[in-house]
Amino acid sequence: MEDLSALIERLRRELAQSRAARDRMEKTGESSSFGGISFTNVAYGLVLKRISRLERDLFNAEAQQAGLCVSADVRLVKVSRL
Repeated sequence: MEDLSALIERLRRELAQSRAARDRMEKTGESSSFGGISFTNVAYGLVLKRISRLERDLFNAEAQQAGLCVSADVRLVKVSRL
């Protein structure tokens, strides 16, 4: 199992690769390739979802490493009486 520092580095690498793939897809139009795999417009949405997930996971890992009690998955809501 990887430690927190290794996880953060891996997430940063994957995020950079995913963003580069997204940028190439935006420049080339309908299709592109990344890591020997061809992408179409359908895959563009999947790349965007992956980027979002990686950003969330990286935020959570960095917050945990900094000792913060926050999470990108939790929203606190205050409900008041009317």
